[in-house]
Amino acid sequence: MSDAGARPGLVASAARWGLALGSSALGLGAAVITHPASPALAHRILKATAAIGQRIFGLEVVLDDRNHGAYDDPPYVIVHLNQTSLIENFLHAWSAPIPYRIIVNIEFLLLPIFGWANLGLGSRVVVRQRPKQAKRVIRRAIDDLRRGESYLIAIEGRRSPDGALQPYKKGAAVMAIEAQATILPYMTIGAHERLPVGEWRVRPGRVDAILLEAIPTRGLTYDDRDALLARLRALAERELAAHRAASSGR
Repeated sequence: MSDAGARPGLVASAARWGLALGSSALGLGAAVITHPASPALAHRILKATAAIGQRIFGLEVVLDDRNHGAYDDPPYVIVHLNQTSLIENFLHAWSAPIPYRIIVNIEFLLLPIFGWANLGLGSRVVVRQRPKQAKRVIRRAIDDLRRGESYLIAIEGRRSPDGALQPYKKGAAVMAIEAQATILPYMTIGAHERLPVGEWRVRPGRVDAILLEAIPTRGLTYDDRDALLARLRALAERELAAHRAASSGR
């Protein structure tokens, strides 16, 4: 993974954000309109919108699909193992091989354009400060999975301030096990270097989007949730260690 490029100046950064938000508003609006009739078409629109945002910010996104495009075991719970940056909003749909709904924190809905559009795309909203409400949302998401819909969820629940892994929450594992859905572990490497928490100027450069090998949950029970969580954590730690070793050897 290449080092972060030079941080753009204030005017250039503001211009890029203006272009990115404008194009995102158009693309997300079109996706919201088409989603009820054709989630697949809405997903293609989201992919194209994300690709435009990547070009605006000078992101070189490299997709590593360890499943080689074979996604014939739905529904899926796409589990983002390391949430590090707002710039990942321009990566998720582009990387995901299938249409999906999202479970988001209520704070995310306050984001202009991105947060608002998620309501129209069928997102489920959790309130971290209200555990009972969050559990109800997870139950509804499990019902959606059983009907064949797929989901994307960030397993940490919030962005990492320093790029390191944060504690994992059990919701993603419980969702997948209860619905007997296939887990698709997903990671982004380099997003934190492009746009750390607290920054707004995006450094151009490379970001790796990795779809790790899918994990079936058929036959697992609620009692297996901790072991599954530990397996996902070990996958993330191993992947991050491999990238650190590769970077130090260059």
